Amino acid sequence: MNLSPGTVSPSPLGQVAEKDLRYLRIYKTVVEAGGFAAAEGLLGTSRSTISVQIRALEERLGGGKLCQRGRKGFELTAFGDVVYQSTLELFDHLEHFRKQVGKGLSVLSGQLQIGVVDNTIDDPVCPLQPALCDLAHNMPEVIPSLQVDGCAVLEKELKNGTLDVAIVPMSKKTSGFNYTPLYSVEQQIYCGEGHPLFSALPDSLTVEQVLCYPFAATPCLSQLEMMLPASGIKVGANAENMEAIATLVLTGRYLGCLPVAMAKRFVQEGRLKPLGGERFTNYVQFTALTRTEQPTAELKAFLKALQSFVAVGDYAA
Repeated sequence: MNLSPGTVSPSPLGQVAEKDLRYLRIYKTVVEAGGFAAAEGLLGTSRSTISVQIRALEERLGGGKLCQRGRKGFELTAFGDVVYQSTLELFDHLEHFRKQVGKGLSVLSGQLQIGVVDNTIDDPVCPLQPALCDLAHNMPEVIPSLQVDGCAVLEKELKNGTLDVAIVPMSKKTSGFNYTPLYSVEQQIYCGEGHPLFSALPDSLTVEQVLCYPFAATPCLSQLEMMLPASGIKVGANAENMEAIATLVLTGRYLGCLPVAMAKRFVQEGRLKPLGGERFTNYVQFTALTRTEQPTAELKAFLKALQSFVAVGDYAA
């Protein structure tokens, strides 16, 4: 029987075996990586081995071709796209099954997708690390997945369901999210070595003087707006996160708002200076951001752990 490129023979798959799940996981990784070459590092195996595994999957599914590789690059066939979408549904169902069984046994299990903004690792009051330790000790069947990114990306992925919780600076409240206050962080406006204000910082800078210079800032400007009128801020360089702002400020070309804990090392090295004064200092509230839908038992337990490890003192929420 001759088959057209988009047609496959009846599937001989029968019951789904463990090796079929393994092949499907490999196929999912290849698709999401964008090709065999890109998937080599993720799978820890060679391109030729991946090719053999994909061919084995095609045979298990009735001989239909899953993807094309050529001058145009990696591309799914219509059949390959159907298999990929069905694979996502299959693994979602398996994860749901595992969670339901865990609930029946009163055992917390499954995946917990956590997002956090960059440069919190040096923050002595951030409760994330002790909360993760608590998670590993008290909920060993829960597998955490940690993503570090900018606020805008984390909020988008939380809304899309890719994340379960995001630890981010508090901004204007948005419908569809719950906000659990955690702790606050001291931030100041800094200049870098070589900036006109660096070598001759006056005892008392005015807002007008500061607004004469361009800033490195994120598009939302929320932290700067706590200290300066937004209408007067000149953004000379755009950044997506704190590390990017620090890098730009260190050039000596821009001012920027940074966490004191993060800037401390550069201040000690003589590469950054705070503008000084309460006018150019503020405290940013950090919050655990979640969707308004009913949280899972795993998420509830993790949020409780976060709150229990919030430091008591000036930085506490």
